[in-house]
Amino acid sequence: MLMPTLVEETERAAPGPSVVCSREPSQDTCPVCGTPLRGRQRSACSDRCRAALSRRRRIPVRAQDLRDLRVLVRETVDRVSEIKADATVMLDRLWEAKTALEGYLGG
Repeated sequence: MLMPTLVEETERAAPGPSVVCSREPSQDTCPVCGTPLRGRQRSACSDRCRAALSRRRRIPVRAQDLRDLRVLVRETVDRVSEIKADATVMLDRLWEAKTALEGYLGG
């Protein structure tokens, strides 16, 4: 009769490194200044670099906001130009009507 043999857990483990790295290798250094990150540092090495990263993230949003504002300003200028042209036409017609009315009334 065959007796089952006990296999140690270490013998069953898959070959390879037993340490799992939670960070990607590219994140081992500060993206702003390149200083190696230490301890609990995750995104930047200092308050100054963290502020620089924050500014970098906000810049695309601000650029898009500026593009949107430029479009709105252009549309507003175009609309004001249309209103001005319409008002000019209306004033010309009113002037002609006034002149014609004065001609009829003898004034």
